[in-house]
Amino acid sequence: SQTYTATVSSNTATISIPSARLAALTDGGTYTVTTNVSDAAGNAAPTGTSTFTVDKTAPTLTAVTITSNNTPANLAKSGSTITLSITASESIQTPTVSIAGVAATVSGSGLNWTATYPVIATSTSGVAAISISYSDVAGNPGVNRTTTTNSSSVTIDRTAPSMTISSSASTFKIGTTATIRFTASEATTNFIQSDVTVTGGTLTNWTAVSSTVYSATFTPNANTALNGNLSVAASKFTDAAGNNNVASNNVSFIIDTFRPTVALTSNVNSVNGSQTATINFTFNESVSGFTASDIVVTNGSLGALTGSGSAYSIVFTPAANFNGSATISVASNTFSDTVGNSNTDGAEANNTYTLAVDSGIPALSSVGIQSSNADPTLGNIGDVISINFVSTETVNTPIVTIDGQSAYVSGDGTNWTASYVVINGTNDG
Repeated sequence: SQTYTATVSSNTATISIPSARLAALTDGGTYTVTTNVSDAAGNAAPTGTSTFTVDKTAPTLTAVTITSNNTPANLAKSGSTITLSITASESIQTPTVSIAGVAATVSGSGLNWTATYPVIATSTSGVAAISISYSDVAGNPGVNRTTTTNSSSVTIDRTAPSMTISSSASTFKIGTTATIRFTASEATTNFIQSDVTVTGGTLTNWTAVSSTVYSATFTPNANTALNGNLSVAASKFTDAAGNNNVASNNVSFIIDTFRPTVALTSNVNSVNGSQTATINFTFNESVSGFTASDIVVTNGSLGALTGSGSAYSIVFTPAANFNGSATISVASNTFSDTVGNSNTDGAEANNTYTLAVDSGIPALSSVGIQSSNADPTLGNIGDVISINFVSTETVNTPIVTIDGQSAYVSGDGTNWTASYVVINGTNDG
């Protein structure tokens, strides 16, 4: 035992114990302090005693675990709360705890403590770092703890996932499709085909290539010239932490699944040997590759093709010495529109124009002359001389003279009769 003396002043006495003496005390040992006090007259006060237990052992943390109220619990997003559960080897004072570099709110007592941290928009993304500083009630400091005891961790993910769309083609004609690729910035398990906004066609063959890559086939609508588009709106899918996606890029398509067609017209319905006709070609859309060689002509010839886009024209000249019909036509698969759709309208009525042609020189197939005289080969004053003739084709009323005098002509276009009355001044012969 050790004895120390001190003088009481104002009812208080202070005793200094050398640190070496304190260090020599046994850890966990129980010691008794006895005080004997007397006044200046020598009157002794009752003996006082007090016991204490020596604690020189630093506390430890026997269990440190971390979780969040998010699903899954090892990830946290904005609005999630991260909770650190602490169990000490002995009663400790309120520990100082930081989570993700920010002071946490601590509650508890004795051996068991809880620290919480709400994730906000400015929280640092990544694995949430922890730091626990603590001391037991005797003031012995524990070793600062920066890891959990069960390897648990919480990763803060405040980043919204994005989606990038790409296409193997941007222009579509009849019979074409494209492979569409959707690439997410991070893994997702709830991105589905219905999350995609599609115009101008349909998506098929939906495939999840991986947790970040998806593919589908785009087929344009039939018989349309309306352009298409693919996009994914915001808040359609989430990442593993539950963050909603931002809107994707837009992929636009040029679509033309109409077949090109042509209609032929002419400025005239018929021509003779000295006339021509202008044949017009009117397409339902702009075309490419349409040339004079695509035009089939009978009983005539064609000049140079002029025009562009959806309107062309060419001059038709009839064949010489021909009477009948001439045709100008455009067959199927002879031209295409600007995206490559070929025409299939060759059998339609307006793909052929028929002209009436009369370029032949008319002739008389038979001519006969006679007189009303008893001898038809003679004509006297008052007799009627008649000429009957037949033309090889319909002709306008012919002009006929008999003995230098105009005759009266009648007929039906091909069968004609010219009459003349012999008068006193008619020449003999």
